[in-house]
Amino acid sequence: MKTTKRLMLMNYNYYKEIEQKLEHYAKKGLVLEKMGPYLWTFKKTEPQNLKYTVTYFAEGSVFNPHPTDNQQTYFDYAKAAGWDFVCEYNQMQIFSSSLENPPEFETDEKEKLENIHKCMKKSFVVSQLLMLVVFALNLFLRLNSLERNPTDFLSSNIDLAILLMFFSIILYLSYTLINYYMWYKKSQKSVAMGGSIIDNFNKTRRYFDIVYLIFLFSLVGYMLIHLLTNTGFGIIALSVAQLPLFVLVFWGSITLLKRRKISAKANRIISISLLILTGVLYLGFIFYSISQFSFPERSNKPYTTVDWEMYEGMTREYRLYSDKIPITCEDLYGNIDFEYYSYETEEEDTPLLHKDHYSQTRPPMKNAPPELEYSIYKPKFEFVKNIVVSDLTKLDDWSDRKLETLDNAIFSTEEAYAFYYEEPNGKQFSGEYILVFTDKIIHIDAESPFTDEQIEIVKSKLLIGQQ
Repeated sequence: MKTTKRLMLMNYNYYKEIEQKLEHYAKKGLVLEKMGPYLWTFKKTEPQNLKYTVTYFAEGSVFNPHPTDNQQTYFDYAKAAGWDFVCEYNQMQIFSSSLENPPEFETDEKEKLENIHKCMKKSFVVSQLLMLVVFALNLFLRLNSLERNPTDFLSSNIDLAILLMFFSIILYLSYTLINYYMWYKKSQKSVAMGGSIIDNFNKTRRYFDIVYLIFLFSLVGYMLIHLLTNTGFGIIALSVAQLPLFVLVFWGSITLLKRRKISAKANRIISISLLILTGVLYLGFIFYSISQFSFPERSNKPYTTVDWEMYEGMTREYRLYSDKIPITCEDLYGNIDFEYYSYETEEEDTPLLHKDHYSQTRPPMKNAPPELEYSIYKPKFEFVKNIVVSDLTKLDDWSDRKLETLDNAIFSTEEAYAFYYEEPNGKQFSGEYILVFTDKIIHIDAESPFTDEQIEIVKSKLLIGQQ
């Protein structure tokens, strides 16, 4: 019978803790059998008093089809000293001994330290730096999205969670690299003075690692829950399938090529190339699937559907919601004989900004009845309010839309703006307004500019009702 246990955050310079944990597991009847990047497999046996030692060999690699000649010599040397080879992962080699007092495996502290550092530079440091670059690029893209559309970003918990996740991972990766190099420099000084390698492990760092993992998994869990509750099953399937597929392709190709005795260099090139190719092909598959299939968002609100004819021979399904909204087209324009309106509310509350979005929309058609959309933003900090106002009143370079400041007495505002277009016969207002109050900002997008009567209706139903 076999069981697996996960040893988390075992950096190369935590080798003493690894040895202690393996000896502890052996006393409980769990003997290490093999290890991978995440799961270490233990064989269940009778409790044993085993000694373990963790060493590092620069020629070690997951791509090697078999131990190199130098590795085999290394294993033979260990065997002669009473140490049995157990398993390896990359440059990390683990040996065990049933002797009560086995001889020291490595006695030259300077040589041992430099060997660890050589292996660290070859694998751990490189992988950490590559991850730093990847997550830094992702952070840059998220910050770019924040810059381009700050109002929607600041009112989206999922966007803020992703931004926080990328930022925290970058800080943590930087911390692990700095922590390693500080340990290396301190160990160099200790060895130079005739001492031993510094023990880098302590409970404070372990607790910090555990707390950060809980924080990171909580963020990921929140995002998964958000994905499951707000996204169509098709998109969920495409998203969830990525990681298992990439792991299967990468590790499957490594394992298959090792069995065929392909050299480590060729294995590395082929496996990484296959991984990159799989990523490109899968990205293309996602774009193709989205363009060819309908992946509607999931909704917990009741709705009806209507098959609407876009043009002859082509229909599309539309969802019609019946949420209660503060002000409707009927309030502004009187009775409208149209049965295919969708009334919808959306609410998002983040630590920075609360957003209520209301819409009354209909399928596309000729001689269409009017539509109405408006959002009410409630910033929780003054700087957020300034960002929202600046974003909503920003004019795009590619558009000839312009902005006019309104008299605050019209809507009883602190600031008020209306958008218009410059036409040959004068200003043509669009029916889009930005209304700034002490505690909120209202963005209204109507079919046409409001009349004096409609302004009073807006104030009575939308403004007073929101006080």
